[in-house]
Amino acid sequence: MTRHKDKVSYIVLALIAVLTLASILNIIQKSRHYHYGFSANLIGIGFGVSLAVTVYIVMIADTAKTRWTAAIFAIVFAAVSATIQTALYLDEQAPFGVALAYGAGVPGFEAALAILEALLRREVATEARDAEIERLASDVADRDVALESAAATIGELTAKLTDMERRLAEAPAPAPSSANGDRQTTRQPSATLTAKQIAKMQEVAQVAEDGGFATDGELADLLSWSETTARRYRSLAERHGFIAVNGDNRYHRKNTS
Repeated sequence: MTRHKDKVSYIVLALIAVLTLASILNIIQKSRHYHYGFSANLIGIGFGVSLAVTVYIVMIADTAKTRWTAAIFAIVFAAVSATIQTALYLDEQAPFGVALAYGAGVPGFEAALAILEALLRREVATEARDAEIERLASDVADRDVALESAAATIGELTAKLTDMERRLAEAPAPAPSSANGDRQTTRQPSATLTAKQIAKMQEVAQVAEDGGFATDGELADLLSWSETTARRYRSLAERHGFIAVNGDNRYHRKNTS
């Protein structure tokens, strides 16, 4: 619908241009009866264009003061233009009614079309604004749906995570070494360990199996590690069931029973 109104608006503008040109030519012709020259052309152009512009200002003005001021000037311009053009037709011996119809009709129709064009453009602008508001509202609604979906997904993931934490908390702890030195079942490496960590713990377990060790310093010497590295992987190996302290207060490899 807006596209059709745009086309009609262009047609109205074309008609305004035609009537404005007619007013200009009529006023120029009448002006030349009294003084022939370039100034007559300027008067015709000024009078002919002023009416349409002033009427358009009346329609688009935002304040009442501007609107009423422009309306007063539009009435003056219309009266002057109608008087000059009516006199032109009276000079040609046209009946008064015909002369008035031509003389006042041209500026009158010019003003009427300017009013209609302004109203039409206002409707087009309103429709465009409403369409934009509707589009923005649709975008907001789509985003709300997306946010609700994301919130639901987060809720599901949170519930799954909570359930996993509960299961881990309820899982049985690994069996400790017996007091008499018996070694119990070796635990499987945790899935969270890296391949490097598992390999290092197996090295520690091999040393523990070959003869055992009592301190981190001794382990570091046997594997040519720093004491810090030895302490780290000894702790991991002990925690994950690779080694355990037996009755001789040395670390030995746990055997699978």
